[in-house]
Amino acid sequence: MATYNPKQQKAAALFHKKMVAYIDEYREHLFFVQTDTFATNRLVILHEFVNYLWGYHLITELDQIAVRIANSKFLAKLYSQNEEVPFSKDTIKGFLKDFFIFLYGKHGIKNDRIMKGFDR
Repeated sequence: MATYNPKQQKAAALFHKKMVAYIDEYREHLFFVQTDTFATNRLVILHEFVNYLWGYHLITELDQIAVRIANSKFLAKLYSQNEEVPFSKDTIKGFLKDFFIFLYGKHGIKNDRIMKGFDR
């Protein structure tokens, strides 16, 4: 990880914590509408994504997430760490897009670039 100033690290840590809280809310929603296995699979990928953002990009706001970060860079890192990821790249993109749709519907926060860039 590159060296960043303490303010950026603190802001990124706060953003990471907020994203984990959003995933917890999403988990409640998923377990209400989907099977446990389906929900758990999505949640694992989402946690990997949020941890990737924090560990490699120090994102501090939702709007800073570019399509290339969420798409090619995250997927490349995910597949390089585990060659046997049980989901296709399109499926993972769908998981991420559905999470961002949930954030918009529940909290009114939106990253337009991600929403347009993850067309299935």
